[in-house]
Amino acid sequence: MKNQFVCVSLLFFCSLSANSQRIIDIQSFINMCFAERNIISVAQLKKKNYELNYQIFKSSINPSISVALNGPSYTNKISPITQPDGSVNNIVVKNLNSSIGVNVNIPINIIGGSLSFQSNISGYGYYKDDYVRKNFSVDYFDISIRQPLSFFQENRWNNKISIADYDESIIKVNESIFQEKANIINIFFEILICKNKIKEAEQQIVIYDTLIKRVKQEIDLGRRLIEEKYELELKKQELNIEIELQKQKYNNYIYSVLNDNVIEYSDSLVCPKIPNIVINENDLEYKITQKIEQKHLVSKLNILKSRTKLKRNILSSTYISVSMGISSSSPDINQLNDMKVSNYASGINATITLSNISTNKKEKQRNELQNIIEENAIQEEIKQQKVNLYNNINQLSIQRERMNILSLKSTLLTDKLRKQIDKYAMHRILIDDINDTLDKILLNEINKISAIKEMFLTLCNIEYQTSVSIF
Repeated sequence: MKNQFVCVSLLFFCSLSANSQRIIDIQSFINMCFAERNIISVAQLKKKNYELNYQIFKSSINPSISVALNGPSYTNKISPITQPDGSVNNIVVKNLNSSIGVNVNIPINIIGGSLSFQSNISGYGYYKDDYVRKNFSVDYFDISIRQPLSFFQENRWNNKISIADYDESIIKVNESIFQEKANIINIFFEILICKNKIKEAEQQIVIYDTLIKRVKQEIDLGRRLIEEKYELELKKQELNIEIELQKQKYNNYIYSVLNDNVIEYSDSLVCPKIPNIVINENDLEYKITQKIEQKHLVSKLNILKSRTKLKRNILSSTYISVSMGISSSSPDINQLNDMKVSNYASGINATITLSNISTNKKEKQRNELQNIIEENAIQEEIKQQKVNLYNNINQLSIQRERMNILSLKSTLLTDKLRKQIDKYAMHRILIDDINDTLDKILLNEINKISAIKEMFLTLCNIEYQTSVSIF
C-alpha cells in the first residue's frame, strides 16, 4: 500500500499521457499558431505593401513619357456675329480642331535638374458661311533643360529617405512577429500549467480514494474517527472543482490562439527543457546598434536634407533654362516642311528674398540643434537597450540557477511525501501534513515550468531587441 502511494505521487506534471493522440512540443505549437492565424502570411503581405509603396515612389522620380490626344472635336452652333455696319446677325459657325503630342521628362538626379522633350501636331478649322480658315502647326521637337543653380538633389535625398522608411517598416513588421511569438509562448506555458494542475489533481484524487478506503477500514476497527473520512471526501470534492476550473482556463487559452479541433485535450504538450543557447554578446550589441540607427535613419536623413538645402537656400529659386526645337505652321498641310523654323530660348530666373536671410540663419541653428537632439536620442537608446540586453542575459543565468534549486527542492519534497505517507499509516501525523506537502509539490512543479517560461520569454525579448531569430 505504501509503495502505491509513492508511485502515484511521483507522476509529475511533465509526464506524458499513454492515451495521447499527439506529442506537441513548443516549436510545433508556435508553428501551428502561426499557420492557423496566418501570422507569417500577413507579415509577408505587409512587406509586399511597403515594397509596392517604394516602387510607386520610385516610378515618380524615374523618366516619364506621356501622350496627349485632344479631339478631333467638332462644334456647330449659332453665334452672334457683329457686321461692319454695327448690326448683329446670328450665323451658323462651325469649328473643327484636334491635336496629339508626346512628352518625355527625364530627371537629372545627380545635379537636381531636368531634361524634357516634346513633340506636337495640331490642326484647326473655322467655317462661317462661305468663309473658311484653316491652320496646321507642328512642333517637330522641343528639347529643354532646367537647372537650379543650387544643384540641390531633391530626388536623390527623397530616394534615400524612402529606402530608409521601407527598411524601418520591415523592422516594425519583424517586431510584430516577435511579439506574436512571445504571446504564443506565454499561452503555451499557461496551457501546460493548466494541464499539469489537472493531471496532478487527478493523481491526488487517486491518492485520496486510496486513503478513504484505508480510513473506512480503520473506522470499522475503531482506530480512526469518521470526521477524517469526511475531511478526505471534502478535499476530493475540492480537487474535482479545481479540475473543472482548470479545464475552462485551458479551453480559453487554446481558443485565444487556435480554432476548434486543432488541438485535442488528449494531446500531450511537452514541457521543454532548459534552452541551451549560446549568446554572442558582441554580435547582439552590434545588431542592437544597427537596428536603432536604422529606425532613426529617416529622421537623420530629413535633418541632413534640410541642412544641405539650407546651405543652398539663397539660390533655391534661381535656375537656368535652355531650350531649342524646330516647329512649323501653315494653312496648307502640304507646305509644313517648307515653313520650318528653328526655335531657341535661354534665360536665368532668379528670386532672392532678402528678408529670408535672417530666417535662414535661424533655421540653420535649429537644424543643428535637431541633429544634436536626434544623435543624443540614438546614443541614449543604444545605451539603454544594451543595458536591457545584459539584464536579459543575466535573467537567463538567474532562471537556470533557479531551476537547479527547484529541482533539488523537488527531490526533497518527494522524499518528504514518502516519509509522511509512512507516518500517516502509523497514525503519527494528520492528513493536513500530507495535503500541505502535495500543495508544495504542485507549487514547486509550477515554479519549474514558470522558470522555463521566463527563460523563453527572455529570449523573445532579445529577439525583439535585435530583430534576430534565436530559436
